[in-house]
Amino acid sequence: MPHELLKRSRFLDDYREIILQMAELDVRAADRFCDAVEAALEIPASHPEIGPKAGFPNAPEARFWPLRRYPRYLIFYRVTERTIVLLRILDGTRNLPPLIPSE
Repeated sequence: MPHELLKRSRFLDDYREIILQMAELDVRAADRFCDAVEAALEIPASHPEIGPKAGFPNAPEARFWPLRRYPRYLIFYRVTERTIVLLRILDGTRNLPPLIPSE
C-alpha cells in the first residue's frame, strides 16, 4: 500500500516558483514539468526507502529522488510510518544543505 504524500508548504512554494518561471518561457514545458513531478512522486510513495539519504547534518533522515526528465531537480522527503513528508523540490546545482529543513 502506498504511503500518503504530505506536501509541506515549502515544497509547494518551491513547486509553484519553478512552474511560474518555466511558464514564462513555455507553458507546455511547465505542464511537462508538472507531469514529471507527479510521476516522480509515485516512486517514493510506493517504495519509500528507494531514495538515498542526502547526508545533510541538519536533516540526517532526509532522502532525495530526481525527476526523470529533469534530473537536475531533486525532490527531498522524509519517511514516517505511513507518510512521505515532501520537504522541498530544488535545483540540485544549488547549495542544498542550508535549504533542507531540520527534522
